[in-house]
Amino acid sequence: QLEITNELMEDRLSSFEKNLRELKEENTLLEASNQKLADTSQTLQRHILTLEQQKSERSTKQQKQGILEEKKPELRTWGDNKAHEERNVLFEIPAGTIVKCVLVSAADCSVAVKKPSGPNMLLLRPLANGKLPRNVRVPLKGSVIIGNAVGDIASERVYIRGERMTLVQKNGDFIETEISSFVSGEDGKEGMRGVVVDRSGAIITRAAFAAFFQGVGQGIQATLNNQTIEKLSKVGDSSVILDVDTYRNSGFQGANTALDKLADNFIEQSKQIQPCIQIQAGRVVDVIFTKAVRIGEQDLKKKLDHERHMRG
Repeated sequence: QLEITNELMEDRLSSFEKNLRELKEENTLLEASNQKLADTSQTLQRHILTLEQQKSERSTKQQKQGILEEKKPELRTWGDNKAHEERNVLFEIPAGTIVKCVLVSAADCSVAVKKPSGPNMLLLRPLANGKLPRNVRVPLKGSVIIGNAVGDIASERVYIRGERMTLVQKNGDFIETEISSFVSGEDGKEGMRGVVVDRSGAIITRAAFAAFFQGVGQGIQATLNNQTIEKLSKVGDSSVILDVDTYRNSGFQGANTALDKLADNFIEQSKQIQPCIQIQAGRVVDVIFTKAVRIGEQDLKKKLDHERHMRG
């Protein structure tokens, strides 16, 4: 029994020693993890201190900049101060405002010498608010602009001028405003480059061929007339010769008249078919305002005409 008891005690001691070793290992791991956490905490504290220092430095710089800006003299304009109190982008579109727009409607602008009609009308839709210096934005998104387009064959461009703008609110309210602006294309130049289309070449070619055959017919008719005169001088009065030559000359004369009319018809068609410059819808352009205008102003054109009259 004593031996059995000793064996049991030895087994228990061995198990206790094993558990003790495991506990020591776990304690070692916990100490290592605690050390890592302490190191991480120190690193975070140093990072927090660095951020606080940077924040304090930035605040100090901002305060210094604010003091300097307060000391800068304000820009002033000559005139009545009361008239300029409400000059804000919420009530007025300044000159030089740039707004990116998409061309909603296409156009075929005639570039003939004698234009049958006036300039083409176009519709543009702003894609964003107008841009100004100092990161100022003019609320123009949600509006439409109506302009007129005129083609120029020398530069192969279409020049567009903005005439009217309609601002629309979500509740359905709208304000119409007369504007003065021009369109700058994708290449940064005034106007938009288009495709020159001229369909009068085929008509002119047909007219040239008709005139050529008319001249050939007139030459043949003149030759036949000379032959008839020679026959009459040799044979004398002959009804047979007169009948044959008369019919032949009459046929050539009718053909010449028909070719003459056909050539005139082709020429008239070529006058009606005039060259034009095509611009497609969907192109993104810049609309640049050239004159400051208050929202809702309706007499801008009269003011511009009056200024031109005073200058001229």
